[in-house]
Amino acid sequence: MVAVRTSLFTIALLALAASDSVTLGAKCYPKTPASVPAETPAPDLVEETTPTSFGGSQTNDSPTQTATNAPAMETGSFGAPAAQSGSYEAPATETSPNGGTEDSSAATTQGSLDSNDVSQGSATQTQGSLDVSTGNSTSTGEHATFGKQTSKGKCVTGDPDTGDVTREMVDWVWKNTMEEYIPQFKNLIFDQLITNKGKLSYCVRWDNDQKLEKATAAKFQAVLEKQLNLWNRWLIGYECWPIEKIEVSIVAYAVKDKSIMDWTDNSLGTIYEGIVDAEGSPKCPDECYKHQGQAASADTSACKGKPFDMSFWPSTKPGEGAIGTGGDWGQRVEVNDMLNTMDGEEMMVLLHEIGHGFGLPEMYVDKNKPAGYPACVMDESDTLTDGDGWLIRSVLEHIKDLALAATGAQAANSTSSDHATFGTVTSGSGKCVVGNPNAGGVTRDQIDWVWENTMKKYVPQFNNLIFDQLVTNKGKLSYCVRWDNDKPLTKATASKFQAMLEKQMNLWNQWLTGYGCWPYEHIDIDIVGYAVKDKSIMDWSDDSLGTIYEGILDSEGSPKCPDECYKHQGQAASADTSSCKGGAFDMSLWPSTKAGEDAIGTGGDWGQRVEVNDMLSSMDQEHMMVLLHEIGHGFGLPEMYVAENKPSGYPACVMDEDFKLTDGDGWLLPMARRRTSRISVRTVLTIAVLALVVCSSVISAEKDAKTKRPRTPKPPKRTKTPVVKQEPTLGSTPTNQVTQQSSVAQTANTSTVATPSTSFSHATFGTVTSGSGKCVVGNPNAGGVTRDQIDWVWENTMKKYVPQFNNLIFDQLVTNKGKLSYCVRWDNDKPLTKATASKFQAMLEKQMNLWNQWLTGYECWPYKHIDIDIVGYAVKDKSIMDWSDDSLGTIYEGILDSEGSPKCPDECYKHQGQAASADTSSCKGGAFDMSLWPSTKAGEDAIGTGGDWGQRVEVNDMLSSMDQEHMMVLLHEIGHGFGLPEMYVAENKPSGYPACVMDEDFKLTDGDGWLLPLATGASATVDHDKIEPFSQLNPATVSEKAAIKFKPQLYTGRNLCVPFPAVNVAGEVTGGLKGTNGNDACKLALKGAQVYGRAGWYKNMWAIMYSWYSPKEFNWLGFPSRRHD
Repeated sequence: MVAVRTSLFTIALLALAASDSVTLGAKCYPKTPASVPAETPAPDLVEETTPTSFGGSQTNDSPTQTATNAPAMETGSFGAPAAQSGSYEAPATETSPNGGTEDSSAATTQGSLDSNDVSQGSATQTQGSLDVSTGNSTSTGEHATFGKQTSKGKCVTGDPDTGDVTREMVDWVWKNTMEEYIPQFKNLIFDQLITNKGKLSYCVRWDNDQKLEKATAAKFQAVLEKQLNLWNRWLIGYECWPIEKIEVSIVAYAVKDKSIMDWTDNSLGTIYEGIVDAEGSPKCPDECYKHQGQAASADTSACKGKPFDMSFWPSTKPGEGAIGTGGDWGQRVEVNDMLNTMDGEEMMVLLHEIGHGFGLPEMYVDKNKPAGYPACVMDESDTLTDGDGWLIRSVLEHIKDLALAATGAQAANSTSSDHATFGTVTSGSGKCVVGNPNAGGVTRDQIDWVWENTMKKYVPQFNNLIFDQLVTNKGKLSYCVRWDNDKPLTKATASKFQAMLEKQMNLWNQWLTGYGCWPYEHIDIDIVGYAVKDKSIMDWSDDSLGTIYEGILDSEGSPKCPDECYKHQGQAASADTSSCKGGAFDMSLWPSTKAGEDAIGTGGDWGQRVEVNDMLSSMDQEHMMVLLHEIGHGFGLPEMYVAENKPSGYPACVMDEDFKLTDGDGWLLPMARRRTSRISVRTVLTIAVLALVVCSSVISAEKDAKTKRPRTPKPPKRTKTPVVKQEPTLGSTPTNQVTQQSSVAQTANTSTVATPSTSFSHATFGTVTSGSGKCVVGNPNAGGVTRDQIDWVWENTMKKYVPQFNNLIFDQLVTNKGKLSYCVRWDNDKPLTKATASKFQAMLEKQMNLWNQWLTGYECWPYKHIDIDIVGYAVKDKSIMDWSDDSLGTIYEGILDSEGSPKCPDECYKHQGQAASADTSSCKGGAFDMSLWPSTKAGEDAIGTGGDWGQRVEVNDMLSSMDQEHMMVLLHEIGHGFGLPEMYVAENKPSGYPACVMDEDFKLTDGDGWLLPLATGASATVDHDKIEPFSQLNPATVSEKAAIKFKPQLYTGRNLCVPFPAVNVAGEVTGGLKGTNGNDACKLALKGAQVYGRAGWYKNMWAIMYSWYSPKEFNWLGFPSRRHD
């Protein structure tokens, strides 16, 4: 694992790194952590604890974790995450963990002022004046000892030097205990605090018969806040932890009967009466629980009160033989013990259960700790000790490192990219390089000086730098143009702004591409609106370049786009823009008569305000000095012309007064990204990457494909199929179209031989082992993948299910001679314009042929290019479309499946009933092979599903990525149609298997391409369709004898001659024998009837099994042959 403890950017990632709900009480004994197996789906009920997994699914109001005294196997909640749908299951949606707007105002954005237009940067403040920020203070609060410090500042790291605990002991606990379970979990208290910016909301579940007085209840908030901050003292100032004080609010009380209370109003929080879990314990409504279904930020819009993060659960009996249980869901404590100790300084039971919520284990279990480990509250101490504090720091250290490693694995591992110099590389490779400057007159010492003496003072306070916005938007930025001057604005000029912004933004991005796992090779800019005082200044009036807003002014009289369209209104990471009539925007380009007091430009996270004449005169230049400079402020870079902001001898740079970007600018950029303690990027980055990571439709016959990486959305539930066990099926029910998926019940494969072209574009053949031309066979020799690994995947994964399927994309291509026909199922409420729809064919063809490059020329694959044709569009209502003719394909309206999704007619589906070639004679339009299915929801917690039936993708993701070279989600789902498995599932791949799009990479790699030929062995059959024996003359000549002897060569390349006939179930006959008494290429004089066999793929060859030509003594590829005379 790569450990970069001082990388503050990983703090921005840390919320993702772990989550769990360990349980225990004074004597609550948790289970030994188990290896993480396939995760089961979350039960429907949530908001309750399932202590057997760290963070349980909150699926039972009463924990199933029963803490008994000294059992052989502890039943703590961090044990056996395998059997739970614990909180490590990724959220279903791409919702920002910040939960939208709550508390967003606390996150000061760079360049925003106190005016009405604060969030849009209407003032002239530049980056240099960021000291007015109201974000997290840079002054360190009260903290516990840092021990022997190994680094300083607000990002201190250290080693224990008191309290009888040593670094070796702490590392032992991580390595031997916590490392086994923490990486799987994503909703620890760390994560909730980051999501909520240092705040936690509680529901009190009064699960006992004691009277609850208002005077007593009024103390609970302070009790919880005090105990949580005792833990937080060990985090303040350490490893860039950004929260100096944890704030607790109690938003609700749940009781069985209100008569137990001496107040009835909601002054202390909403009172819920009579809502009980399966065990009869009172609970707050599920719709108010922020982590319902293990989500980082669930939909709580239906909550009548306030949503809550955790539960404080005073109970008569908190567990079997236990005085307390706890986890990421909250703390369940014995009520009498709590009431007796709540006025004390340290409440041992409550502290212990909070510790489980941070991920700490039961330290009274001997195997969880090394010999001599000192007393601690996670053992049986009455107070927090160094033994506790250094453990919580250990979790923080490691989940940051895990997050960095995970983000690196998810970043696109492109083999080619346009990037600036990496200098002297110190670690990493591919897109995760780290290095030191070695040119341009700048040194690592100078860069570090700028951080320590300048940027460190303000950057950690800002949560919405351009980095953050790019991660939120997956590499894209939307702009509003604020035309704040009297110059006429022509359409010809305005049409250049998008390219101008994109060009300058990507000059900066070159310094990020490939460095430190930055995932975006190119930043896409979109202009969605133009704000003017009066439209008469423009020579066009339509919205072809973006919505035109007239007369909307800020307090200074400058035109602006509507506040409701500003994505970061109120400093939110993602504000509510649902009332925006046009396109929502991230930033503003603000060409002004006067860009600021004595300034030619100002900039920040809100956008760039530039002097209009300077911009217009320089917009065709390669480097626009002013615009580049202001974009730099948006990334967090300081004014480098200010002497105190830089060390002596710092080289010229655009953030100083140079006219173009230099090494002096570029090497500052990773500092702002990697060393910021911002909260939002960490959570948003992982969610953003998560949303790209696809979950497939390949499902098991015994269960849905629920074995998946912790970060991946789950696929939708599907009908079980009868043939394959524990492996993905590429289809659904055999009798109806519904999802237009075919199952394994198909009876035959309509494969025909095609004559290939002599020219083709192909991927690497690796080390060629045989063949030439278009029949090459080879072994991997690059991309980090080996033949042994590929063979492992076949033997241990694909071999279990692929041979059962007869209608993979391979088969369809052979049947259709290199062509595929699609139906588009528009299953969402977005308007579908003809301009957009007309792009779908090229999009599909491009992504399909990225896969085909790995087949072209390999093992006689005959198709150098796959042709895609879209023959139909299915919609619920034609009014959603802006065209009505069939010029793009037949339009079908109102034909719905059982789930209410539009579909093309069943009679047009070529594989209806799993047929290789169904009867489509009654189809009024064009028959289709597969469906492209852009949906509002591509599956339960899934952004995509796919199989031999087609690809179902989340519509917003598809539309936002359809112009990309590699569309990760669509590529992933097409891969399933070819028969490839989920490679993010650990048991599906050998150790060390490289990144690939079937795992979590953003583009196809060698790890994908070398799997593809394995799947071509899927649909082989060697059974005879029909045998018609004929007589053979006794061979007389030498050639006749030789022909008989050597005829057991039972396979040929598809591009070679086929000397023997093969008839498939559709009655199609290959070349070969010319008929009765005819001659063939291998036996000169032959007398007899036609011989029939079946053709199909087998073990990567085009195999034809013949009755007569298969002597009994010949054993071919493991299949005993027979002779029929």
